Amino acid sequence: MFKNRAIKKYYNQLYPLLNQRYGANDTYTKGQILRTVNECGFKEKYAVYALGIFLEKDLFEQLADEYHDVDLDAVRKELADKFFNGNTEYSFKQDKAVFVGNAGHSSIGATGGGSGE
Repeated sequence: MFKNRAIKKYYNQLYPLLNQRYGANDTYTKGQILRTVNECGFKEKYAVYALGIFLEKDLFEQLADEYHDVDLDAVRKELADKFFNGNTEYSFKQDKAVFVGNAGHSSIGATGGGSGE
């Protein structure tokens, strides 16, 4: 239950904060995503799901060594089933309009700005 709530929060509220902090980019770095999760009060325990949403598939798959205890394919499949009609080839860049439509729904304030890694 907590995991699902955290994932929905990442999906609905993280993009407006990334946009506010780093601009309306087609991609964000792992550092930008994790920093925003950490500094804006999201649950860090499930941050791999935030990475799964906002990193391109090839970059997400490169996290295998760092997240060796997590089945990244299963994470991506779960996200695809929840938000992308089961399409595991989803891309934040391609589906950015969905996130832009949610941009006004953030209840978490951003703290600071700056550039990412």
